[in-house]
Amino acid sequence: SARLEQLAREFTEMGRLPEGPAAEVDLGELLSELSRTALPTAITSSITIDAATPRITGHYEPLRRALSNLLRNATEAMNGQGEVGLACRPLGENGAEIRIVDHGPGVPEVLRERLFDAYVTGKADGTGLGLALVKQTIEAHGGRIWHETTPGGGATFVITLPRRRVK
Repeated sequence: SARLEQLAREFTEMGRLPEGPAAEVDLGELLSELSRTALPTAITSSITIDAATPRITGHYEPLRRALSNLLRNATEAMNGQGEVGLACRPLGENGAEIRIVDHGPGVPEVLRERLFDAYVTGKADGTGLGLALVKQTIEAHGGRIWHETTPGGGATFVITLPRRRVK
């Protein structure tokens, strides 16, 4: 029943941003806050925030949920121990790039092509909606997300977001 409840909750969130106007989001502040609150104590974080990173116009809570999901995945991939790298930097004059780096086993090659598709998971108890929701949130903000292999092993998720979404 817990799995069904989680699936229903994630399904209702799929593709939705809050109603109302977007506001300025300080991505460096958001990543700093998540490094303190979203990681278990056995996980350390290294955080690199370029002070020139622009604020973006977006919806804070959906972005927070998306980044929290990536941090939860990283933590689970490393079995709750190790270090997660968080970085934020300007992307030209009109956007920002976020990197979340773990040193777990990495994404199995068989999943890489469909990693962000709904109902695709490598976890025995996963719904396969987490990364699909992350991608939808990022794209709803006019951004992109992709996966890279971390040198030495692990997964790196790269997100680019424009300062303002072009409709």
